[in-house]
Amino acid sequence: MNCPDPQTISEFADGEFDTNNAVEVERHIAQCASCRQLLGEMQWLERRGRAALEAIEVRGTTAQNVVYPKTLWLRWARPLSLAAAVVAIFIGVSLTFHYSDSHQTSPLPHPVDDTSSKSEEDAAFAQWLEPYRNLNIPLVSMETAANYDPAPILPYRPDSVERN
Repeated sequence: MNCPDPQTISEFADGEFDTNNAVEVERHIAQCASCRQLLGEMQWLERRGRAALEAIEVRGTTAQNVVYPKTLWLRWARPLSLAAAVVAIFIGVSLTFHYSDSHQTSPLPHPVDDTSSKSEEDAAFAQWLEPYRNLNIPLVSMETAANYDPAPILPYRPDSVERN
C-alpha cells in the first residue's frame, strides 16, 4: 500500500474511519516509519491542545458584571444625527415655504403663447423620432411595455461538449 495522505492519517488519529479502512491504515502505519512518526506528531499536538484548553480558567459571567464600554463618538452619534435630521427638515420646509410664497405672489411678466411653444415641441419630437421611424421600430403603449413577459433565455451549451 502506498503511503496515505496526511488527511487520511489525521482522520485515522481522530477515529473517524470505519473498521475496514482503519485496519488497512493501521497495518500500513505498523510497517512505515514516516507515517508512524506523522501519526505520533498528530497525537502529540492533540494532547498539547487539550492540555492548553484545560489550563484556561473559565468563570461564569452574568449580564450584570459585563461592561460594554462605548467610545465618545458612539455616545454622541445618535443624538447628533437626530439633531442634524431635524435641522435638515427645518431648512427644507422653510425653503419650500419661502420659494412657494415668492413665486405665487409675483405675476407673470407676459402671457405665454401656448400654440408657438406646442409647435416647437412637436417639431423637436418629430426630429427626435425620425431615426427610429427609419429603423421601423414599432411604438407600443406603456401598458403593453409594462405587461411584457418574455420567455426565459436558456443557457447555451455548445454541441462539442459531451453529454453524460
